[in-house]
Amino acid sequence: MQESRSLQNCRVQFDSLCSADIKERETASLLLVAAGNSGAWSIIADAVREHENPCVRKRLIHVIKLIVNDDAENVLREVSDGDPDESVRDAARLVLEKTLCR
Repeated sequence: MQESRSLQNCRVQFDSLCSADIKERETASLLLVAAGNSGAWSIIADAVREHENPCVRKRLIHVIKLIVNDDAENVLREVSDGDPDESVRDAARLVLEKTLCR
């Protein structure tokens, strides 16, 4: 039950990432970072791979870079190599490049 509620909450926040309202976008980002750092990593990693909206996938890339998870780099590499949308692949590559330059 708890996992299902967490998944539903994340789905609402995924869609809010592309809201016209900047406060709604910022709130969604913060909530997803907190969720990712509190055990909902797999839900977020799956969404960046599979969400139907490229805008959501691009914004999730920036959420992922703020989440502390050993698998984050692997997920970003997978997206940079295989996402069907070129702008999403480019966003993932850019985040990876910045991460590697630190």
